Amino acid sequence: MNIEAQLNELEFSEAEISRRFMPSHPTYEALLEKKEQLRKQKSGIENKIEALPETQQEVLRLERDISVSQQIYVQLRNKVQEMQIAEASTAGNVHILDNASVYPRPVSPDKKLLLVLSTLAGLVLSSGLVLLRDQFRNGIETQAELEKFGLDVLTNIPRSLQQARMQRKSTSVSALAVNHAQDPAAEALRVLRAAVAKRLSTASNRCIAVTSPEQGDGKTFVVVNLAVLFAQLGKRVLVVDSDMHQGSVHRVFRESAEPGLSEFLTDGKILADVIRPLAGIPNLFYLACGSTPANPGELLAGQRFAELLSAVSGNFDLVLLDTAAVLQRADACVIGTQAGINMLVTRFRDTTPQKIGLAMHRMNIAGAVLSCAVLNAQEHTWAVAHSCSYRNSINDAKFVE
Repeated sequence: MNIEAQLNELEFSEAEISRRFMPSHPTYEALLEKKEQLRKQKSGIENKIEALPETQQEVLRLERDISVSQQIYVQLRNKVQEMQIAEASTAGNVHILDNASVYPRPVSPDKKLLLVLSTLAGLVLSSGLVLLRDQFRNGIETQAELEKFGLDVLTNIPRSLQQARMQRKSTSVSALAVNHAQDPAAEALRVLRAAVAKRLSTASNRCIAVTSPEQGDGKTFVVVNLAVLFAQLGKRVLVVDSDMHQGSVHRVFRESAEPGLSEFLTDGKILADVIRPLAGIPNLFYLACGSTPANPGELLAGQRFAELLSAVSGNFDLVLLDTAAVLQRADACVIGTQAGINMLVTRFRDTTPQKIGLAMHRMNIAGAVLSCAVLNAQEHTWAVAHSCSYRNSINDAKFVE
């Protein structure tokens, strides 16, 4: 009986030791060794019991089971009581440091602080972007830069906010000289009118081809307003939209594009069918671009276009040809060989010296000479002879193109 009690006790001990030690630990090995010895002793006793009569064996077996069960029960009860005592004696580690209270205002977010920080961050970021953009811009800014190419700068046209606003409104004609005649840009265009009038007296014909290195430089803006200003002097003026790829004169005049130049060159239309007077502006006529043909360059180089220029040059005091951009189409080079004056419109801080040089080279190769230029959308000044060195961070308002 004692051996059974010891084995049971060792079983409990082994369960505890196994959680702390590996089987190879000396303590664990000693327990297993003792457990093995008790099993051997138990086996010897069981062999002796087997030699007894069967009735006595049964009595001994029952007594042993009762004794073992009682011992196991007592051991379990002892363990339960030990655990209850340990649980009751465990002290908590939570202490109340301060009683909870309601704060009078929200801790987060601090709206005033966020507003100040957002404003500062916006100013710093926008200033950084403007300075970065300024570093990468290498467009022309002064009249002197244009004159280095041998071009006669007829005027510097200041940037006009009125023009940008007017294009968004549904006015009858989105021409600055009509709707805002006192705008500084309109005054600069009157200077251009005087310079052009002087040049016309020595030109081979009355046709002026106005082009630019790229789309968006403002050549259509210059053509339309210059035509209006000459018409206001009583001159018969014809505006020809010779950009049959993406002409925009008809949008400025709030008219349709067809019939126009392409119909005259391909469908056998007569001038009376395609030249239209502009309502509200006496002496001003225009010839729209028409539908887009398959071969605009070949049509402009043909005999019929030359006959058109000859006819309109004799019937009008001034013919202004709005051509395609030189660096995008060859049309300007073709028209330039037939016009009396070729004018290049450049844009302040957008048109680079490289683009101007390439445009002049292409025109010269074709036999068309660029002799004069206009600096458009100049900021903070409209004076013709003054250079502009002040760098403004405001985005340029795009004129009609």
